[in-house]
Amino acid sequence: MYFDIEDLTNFYFGTSLGNRTAHTLMETVTHLFNCEKSEMLVGFGFTLPLLGKYLDKCVSTISLMPRLQGSVAWPDSKKNINLLIDEGYWPIETESVDRVLVLHGLEMSLNPHRMMSEIWRILKPNGVMLIFVANRTGFWARSDKTPFGYGRPYSINQIENLLLQTQFEINESVLTLKGFPVSNNLSINTTKIINHLLNIAKVEVFSGVIAIRASKVLFAPQKLREHYFSFRVNKILKPTRVANTPRVKQWA
Repeated sequence: MYFDIEDLTNFYFGTSLGNRTAHTLMETVTHLFNCEKSEMLVGFGFTLPLLGKYLDKCVSTISLMPRLQGSVAWPDSKKNINLLIDEGYWPIETESVDRVLVLHGLEMSLNPHRMMSEIWRILKPNGVMLIFVANRTGFWARSDKTPFGYGRPYSINQIENLLLQTQFEINESVLTLKGFPVSNNLSINTTKIINHLLNIAKVEVFSGVIAIRASKVLFAPQKLREHYFSFRVNKILKPTRVANTPRVKQWA
């Protein structure tokens, strides 16, 4: 189930809670993500509140939105770089992207493994992905006031297992969007102090979002590795055996 594009736009660009949410997520992006001028960046889901910073910073910045969510022209109708796509088939060349940013994409996905496989495909070797998902144990996933209350939330173990199954190596994970999804400024100010203490204690229930930076890793063919570690070097020298082995290791 995808959150509608109008509701997403209204939340992030039309409410004080949405503005504060975008600001907090942007701080996390700045902490975990660094896109160079020569790199290509692709955002998937609803990443418009975060991509604006990179329009002039990266050589190419593109926004992709799933067709069940809907799309808008961005940054404007004349210079639109926002595409409406099928979540399982991205019109991006294989191994052409340096970095991928995902927000409101995974928890809404109808086929998470297929979506993650597309990200793996378009990333260059050692390319980096930063993905945000609603924290299953947090208060934000239990409220329908924000987009994080829709779709499927994830626990840290669940999202890490999915990344490992789809050939990603986890570099760093953080809990962000602390506190409660409230619009009252007094409540926000009060929870800031509490959030600082909770952040030190790493209490997951008060974190609305899990942010994970992961990289695409190419593994040696499995049979090649098995033959090497068993010292059966003669097996490695047979090109027919090596050519028929899978490109990447299949995780259980």
